[in-house]
Parts: sequence; structure tokens; C-alpha cells
Amino acid sequence: MLFQAFILLRTVFSLEIGEIPPDFTLIDQDANSITFSSLIGTGPIVVFFYHKDSKKWDQRELKGFKSYTARFQKKNATVLGISGDALTDHASISSKLGLKYSLLTDKNYSVKSAWGIPRFMLHKTARMTFVFNTNGELEYSYKSELWPWTHALKAYNAVKALKAGEHIWKVEEEEEHEGDHSVFVQLMEDMMEEAEQMTGDEEPYPAYVDYDIIEKQDEEEADTEELLKLLNTLVKHMQSK
Repeated sequence: MLFQAFILLRTVFSLEIGEIPPDFTLIDQDANSITFSSLIGTGPIVVFFYHKDSKKWDQRELKGFKSYTARFQKKNATVLGISGDALTDHASISSKLGLKYSLLTDKNYSVKSAWGIPRFMLHKTARMTFVFNTNGELEYSYKSELWPWTHALKAYNAVKALKAGEHIWKVEEEEEHEGDHSVFVQLMEDMMEEAEQMTGDEEPYPAYVDYDIIEKQDEEEADTEELLKLLNTLVKHMQSK
């Protein structure tokens, strides 16, 4: 199963339902210092981890939360996005997209590690969203790599349930649909771009990549075993860098 392989490549050791997470203080794009514990008691807290400001798929997630900003505010919910990007990158993407919530810089991925957020392939962190109740206890967590635009909706539905007096206590992972070839090709292209940025090499996998396989995949003709072998080779190669 093609996309089951993606799931197997990321082991989850994240927060448990009902747990109050390790505290943190991080800086946002406007140079504000944000401490998680200081938000407890103010209303629901939404925290989402994502890959990079420069990635188109991550920008879809950022824009998704933007579209729900007013609705989160009506529920007195605080929304925080976290990645390893520099503050200047956060400020740039926030201005470009017109974001009205904080993007925090986890420069050394210390919060990511303390919260048990796993890696995803070449990325330091997986795409995960957490919703905490007004007591700071985890009520809902959601993980989806292939459908970043769904994170905001899932978080809002959880916040809405909390404000209605319901306890959610749920861990959810979006099914990574097998056979979605366009998604797979986009992931492969993202991996190539990421590798080029990390190595400075315009062709970081000259001895590893069979581009014919990728082209066949785009035409839905590639053999699944070939693709999995290529994927595993790419991941192992980048992990050795």
C-alpha cells in the first residue's frame, strides 16, 4: 500500500489526551513573547506545527487558519502556528498572506521535541494540530500531511464543541489516500527541492533517482514497489547528510 508506507515512515510519540503540555516561551513575527501557560484560562488554545513558510502546501494551511480567524476569535480561541523558520520568514509570509495570528519560531526545535512531534520524511516536524481546553488540557489532536487545508476546519470544529460544553478527547489522523498520484508526485518534487536547498546541489540525487519512474508515476503507470524503493532510498540518503 503506497501511502501506508508514508505512515510507517513517521512514528508518533506526541502528547496524550488530557495532558497539559510542556510549557514554552517563543517569539512571534511581531517580536512578541508568547508563553503557553499564560494563555491557560483565557479560552481554547490551538497550536499547529508545520514544515516551512516557503512551502506552497504549508501556505495553504496558513491561509486555512486565516479564513477561520474571525470564527476562532468569536470563541475566544488563541491560534499559534509553530515552525523552525526564522522570525524574518514569519514576518514576510504573515505580511504576504495577511495573517492575524502568531507564527512562532522554534529555532532549535526544542518545543517540537518536548511535545513529541515526529519527523516527516525530510522535514524536522510533521504537520500536527492540537486543541486545548481553557484548563490547558489536550482535548483533540489531528495529523495530516497530504491535506494541510483541513487542519483549520478540524481545529475549529473542536473549539466549537468545547465552547458548547462538550469534551472531545480524540486523536485523529486523516486517511492518506492510496493511489492519489498527483499528490505523490507533488511530494516527490517537494523532496527534490528540499534536498537541493539542503545540499546546494542542483541534482542532489544523480545516482539515486530514476526520473523515468517519477514520470511514469505521473501517468499512473509506475509499479508501487519501484516507487517505494525510490522513496526509501531518497529518505535514507537525505538522513545521511
